[in-house]
Amino acid sequence: MPGSSADYSQYRFYFDVAQFALTGAIGVYVWLSNRARVNQKRFVALEKSVRLKLDRQETQEMIDRQLSGCEEHQAQTRRLEATTSRLGSELREIPKRRDLEQIEKRLGQINSNVSRLEGRFEGVDRLTRLLNEYMVTQGGCKS
Repeated sequence: MPGSSADYSQYRFYFDVAQFALTGAIGVYVWLSNRARVNQKRFVALEKSVRLKLDRQETQEMIDRQLSGCEEHQAQTRRLEATTSRLGSELREIPKRRDLEQIEKRLGQINSNVSRLEGRFEGVDRLTRLLNEYMVTQGGCKS
């Protein structure tokens, strides 16, 4: 069987070459899959980092918006408190009902006094006219 040993070594050679090629292909596949897994892990870590930074930034922006809204409300509250205080002091200076009743009573007294004075002035006016008429007609001036 001398011919069969040659065939066996030839088959062995091809088998070794095929085994080497298959082992090389497996090595390349493992290297590529590990590389993809490492890249995938890096992308996941990068996404988490970016998401965390965006979450922090969005959170800070939201806090800033809320605080700016609070500042506007606080300023408006201060303006309203100042207006309320001013109105309160003005309301304290407004006459009360009792004061208005006293003013009305006093105005009534003044009105009656003015009416009496009006009557007296009518009398004085009448007297003045009579004196004037007397002077003009009777000749109050003799020359």
